[in-house]
Amino acid sequence: MIPVELRLQNFMAYKTPQTLSFADIHLACLTGENGAGKSTLLDAITWALWGKARTRLDDDLIHLGESEMEVAFTFALGGETYRVLRRRIAGKRGRSELHFHAFLPAANDWRTLTESGIRQTQDKINRLLRLDYDTFINSAFLLQGRADEFTNKRPAERKQILGDILGLGIYDEYEERAAEKTRLLGQEIRILEAQIEQMEGEMANEAAYRTEWEEAQNRAADLHKALRAAETTLADLRQRHKELDIKQRQLDDLQTRLRQAQTDLDDLTAAIAQIEKRIAGYRAVIARAGDIETGYANLQRAQAELEDWNQRLAQSAGLRNEVHRLETAIQHARAALEADLKVKQARLKDLQAKAEGLDKFRANVARLQAEQARLQAQEAERDRLREEQQTLATEAARLTEENKQHRAEMDKIRARLDQLEAAGSTCPVCAQPLSDEHRATVRRQFTAEGTAHGDAYRANEARLQEIQAEQKRLTAAIRQAERTLKQLPALQRQLAQAEHTLQEAEDAAARIAALQAERDALQKRLDEADFAPQERAELARLQAELAQVGYDADAHAAARTAVADLTPYADEYRRLEDARTRLSEEEARRTQEEARRQRLLAQTETDRATVAALTAETAALPQLTAELTAASTRLDDLQRQERLARDAVAAARQKLDHLAYLAKERGKKEAALAELKETREIYTELRAAFGKRGVQALLIEHAIPELEQEANHILTRMTDGRVNLQFITQRATRTTGSPIETLDIRIADELGTRNYDLYSGGEAFRINFAIRIALSKLLARRAGASLQTLVIDEGFGTQDAQGRERLVEAINAIQSDFEKIIVITHLDELQDAFPVRIHVRKTEAGSVISVD
Repeated sequence: MIPVELRLQNFMAYKTPQTLSFADIHLACLTGENGAGKSTLLDAITWALWGKARTRLDDDLIHLGESEMEVAFTFALGGETYRVLRRRIAGKRGRSELHFHAFLPAANDWRTLTESGIRQTQDKINRLLRLDYDTFINSAFLLQGRADEFTNKRPAERKQILGDILGLGIYDEYEERAAEKTRLLGQEIRILEAQIEQMEGEMANEAAYRTEWEEAQNRAADLHKALRAAETTLADLRQRHKELDIKQRQLDDLQTRLRQAQTDLDDLTAAIAQIEKRIAGYRAVIARAGDIETGYANLQRAQAELEDWNQRLAQSAGLRNEVHRLETAIQHARAALEADLKVKQARLKDLQAKAEGLDKFRANVARLQAEQARLQAQEAERDRLREEQQTLATEAARLTEENKQHRAEMDKIRARLDQLEAAGSTCPVCAQPLSDEHRATVRRQFTAEGTAHGDAYRANEARLQEIQAEQKRLTAAIRQAERTLKQLPALQRQLAQAEHTLQEAEDAAARIAALQAERDALQKRLDEADFAPQERAELARLQAELAQVGYDADAHAAARTAVADLTPYADEYRRLEDARTRLSEEEARRTQEEARRQRLLAQTETDRATVAALTAETAALPQLTAELTAASTRLDDLQRQERLARDAVAAARQKLDHLAYLAKERGKKEAALAELKETREIYTELRAAFGKRGVQALLIEHAIPELEQEANHILTRMTDGRVNLQFITQRATRTTGSPIETLDIRIADELGTRNYDLYSGGEAFRINFAIRIALSKLLARRAGASLQTLVIDEGFGTQDAQGRERLVEAINAIQSDFEKIIVITHLDELQDAFPVRIHVRKTEAGSVISVD
């Protein structure tokens, strides 16, 4: 993975958008004061690729005071270019975004590789890189103080460190899991052994269970015979009881029918009496037929006269309602004209009031317009002063920056003059032999350059003082203008209101004459009753028609009285007609009911005789019911005993069946026990295999030659082939001579072979550095990736001048092995040792990045 570009915003120390291009960088130093954000750039890369950095929470990475951050990292891998963009929005329900793209050169555009979710997209990135976060930071980052961590440990501890670097700690976890599985299998084995022992104890009771089953079968057979005899006896009793019960129901039915017959006889007697009463009433009404018919004829004549007066009243009422409606409409028309007249009179009065102040309104508008023009002229002057002030501020900033450069150049010249004075026979500037004449020439050149910078510096300072004085004058003038211009908004509002008032007054003066004409026209119509002409004509016609109807209220009232007096004859006439129709019907019904009563009396006598016979036959029913109940109770008891006996047989049979089941289950559990014991042996062997002396030892033995070869490859280039190393994994003990595990480092050079502990200074540092680089490459290869980028933070500040030179030499020696090497330092004197310098600088707007 080769970095191409890093772009970040609101990420830790970086607030404004910053872009770092790696396109022209092969070997570079990353410089800046402590806390400026050098390591933050590396955090940005790991957070973009894996969502991980030095902090635990993503929201802690957001620049203070901001609510979201974004990092975009572009990298090359396998001849392709990819871009990862990760964004975080803070809050109670914070939201994260992850986008993954690949560059298409043919289309000069990006193709999305983003999956449906963040986790799926992250998995795709991990599969492409073939590196996780931990492997990357342990291989691509050489952190401060870590280069000699491996070599300075005791031989017994080096294998542990190598194991940690190779990620062998997972096998410790496997060993613990195998041990836990062995323990759990032991528990299952003990449970199965106890279950098998319990089964064997229960199977010893088979003979007793079989005897119990046979005895239960014999008792069930005896109870079955007794139950069959009891069922026969009960069936005979039930048949006899059924026959008597039928006769008892017949007796009950006859007694009920006799009671109902008596009730019917009583009802028939009462009904016949009511029929005779109605016949007498009908005959009395028929006797008054002549008087009733005369009164009914008089009622019909009175009703006809009343109907005539009702019709006249209806016609008169309709006409009066219409007259009232027309009178109301005429009144409304007059009221509408009067209301319109009042509105126009009020409007005319309002317009006359507005038009009276027309001259005063025009004078006020002219005065406010003049005042506005004066303030607008002052506003334009203030804007001109501001532009002049801004021009001076730009010039001051330029002169200040120039003076910083002049000051820096003068400091450099002063330092070089000091070096020149302290130099011996070699010029510190051009590295040529330093004679007195050459020293004087160089001194004059430096002095002339310093004087030129000093003159320019002083001229700029003088101009800055002039600008400062002019700035003060301009500031005072602008403040005075702004105090005056505070009146402008209020004045503009007054002018707008005055113009509006003037316009209203002019409009009112123009409308007065027309409104007066409208008012006079309305007054004339009211005076001449010139309104509702159609309603007035219709009203006259209706009043004439109402006179022709001729309605008389007194005559109408007399007709109502006559009808009310004769109305009772209507009911009497209906009763007369009903009596004539119903008399013959009631007489026929009386004859029928009397015949029915006689038939009912004869049937009652027959039923009483039958009741007496059935009463004698059912006298033995209570005794038979008692015998039936006793027989049924005995049968129930025998059925219960037989059921219990069958349950006892089933329980004994179940015990025997359970023993047969236990015999089969014992065989299954014995087979399962054997399988568990075999599995436990496997996990016991796995526990040993995953231990320190198993797979871990084999992997370390396999990795050591690879580590040794890579370290020697780097050492050969760093020492011109003078030094190589060898890892010794076993050595004999001093006492017994038997081999023991170790990890000694033997170094060979032109003086012979020695232990690492006998080396010091630059040689030891080169050995440390070569082993650390080899370990990084080994870790990356084990993850299936190629280590193409290296970041070194080895703390130049803790090295003396010679140590720093050695580290730079070591980096130069390995630079061909990597596409990108970035060295982090905050020492300015080391910047010239690297062809490219990445500067990180703190500002009020956050840290900024520059490259030179």
